[in-house]
Amino acid sequence: MSRQPVRDKILRRILEFEPGQPIAYRKLKGYGSGSATQKWLKHFCQAGTITRAMTGFYVRPKSIASLPSITVTCEPAALAEAWAKEKGYILTTTDVEELYRLRFQTQMPMHTRLWTNGPNKTFRIGNAALSTRNVPSSKLLWHDIPLGRLFRALQALNPNTTNPEKLVRAFKLLGHSESETRIGLSTLLKEPSLAKWAPALHEAKDSI
Repeated sequence: MSRQPVRDKILRRILEFEPGQPIAYRKLKGYGSGSATQKWLKHFCQAGTITRAMTGFYVRPKSIASLPSITVTCEPAALAEAWAKEKGYILTTTDVEELYRLRFQTQMPMHTRLWTNGPNKTFRIGNAALSTRNVPSSKLLWHDIPLGRLFRALQALNPNTTNPEKLVRAFKLLGHSESETRIGLSTLLKEPSLAKWAPALHEAKDSI
């Protein structure tokens, strides 16, 4: 068994992470007693080796190449993603965000929000902030594939006033080929919650 001091074990582990990458406390413990771990994490925070981003998460500061005298920690989005992964939550963009990204509207959302099956929470890093909003699991369908982005956008659109050509364009923005677009439209047509979209989806499919 290694006789390496607890301090050195924790520091070596910290240095395995890239600057700006949130580090869950779970990944830094196990190298000594709980009190010893807390003691050395506090020491490394005071020394500037790491900073405490939020309860249970630390991050190695990183320098900006053009401004070497300034150091930053991480983006709120990176912290939120690390939190969701650690807790086992789903995290996705919102309907409004996808309206903008898929060019159904030109106005960028004023606030950065994400949908989750976890709790409502706000992540702050300096003056930047991001919030999560708990939504029903039905809104998180296909959260891990590109089609889910369009599915979320449709939840904020009126099928009676949406040009089917914009649906086809959205698939192109998602990187889908024509055949993949047809498959995607067929998949959407099978989703019961999108029944009101059937006419527009059929029209979009017939236009390809």
